[in-house]
Amino acid sequence: MTLINSNNLKDRDLLVICPTRERPEKLARMYDSFVKTKFGRTSLILCVDVDDATEYDYNCTISVEPHKNNTQIINDIFYKFPDYKYYSVTNDDFIYKTMSWDTMLMQKGINFGEDGTNRKFPVTSVIDGDIVRALGWLQMPALEYLYGDTVWSILGYQADCLKYNKDVIIEHDHFLFGAKSDNIYEKTNHKDQYTKDNNAFANWLRDNFQNDLLKIKRAYDKT
Repeated sequence: MTLINSNNLKDRDLLVICPTRERPEKLARMYDSFVKTKFGRTSLILCVDVDDATEYDYNCTISVEPHKNNTQIINDIFYKFPDYKYYSVTNDDFIYKTMSWDTMLMQKGINFGEDGTNRKFPVTSVIDGDIVRALGWLQMPALEYLYGDTVWSILGYQADCLKYNKDVIIEHDHFLFGAKSDNIYEKTNHKDQYTKDNNAFANWLRDNFQNDLLKIKRAYDKT
């Protein structure tokens, strides 16, 4: 892992991790909205593939590595920086719209805002670092690209620590909600990938969910 501008990671409360590839326009839009609206001590890491031809020139930390799936990317960053108070996973197709969204979501538990679909579903959330450390991962390790938000949703709901803030708007400009599809969506949202990650999710529910739920409840009760 090669880190560029890693000095931006010093003395921060919230670490936001964004895997991205070959989407310069979407990423520029996300980054611009992110820096204009964040208020707290919040760091952003853009995670890019070493063979990506896109030029990344941003005033944040950039992690450059050989290609991995999103779960590996996200967890590797967490393992390298395990001591933040809060963590969040974002995508280059998010648009941050609410000023001080970060300080509003840096609360006990698993906190999320409105993604523009009125589903009240944590597509992206700010998660208490004690909860992440108790689990030992930020993205359920058996997954590759999909169902990460579903894992956090069911864990948070069952642990009674999932909190929706309607006043925070982080729009998800996704093809499922009307945005134009592209090669990246087609690579990660095809039928075979859904089947693979759905099977991993089902196996986790059967074999590990109860144990992970207990870990979260213990961590949440301590915070």
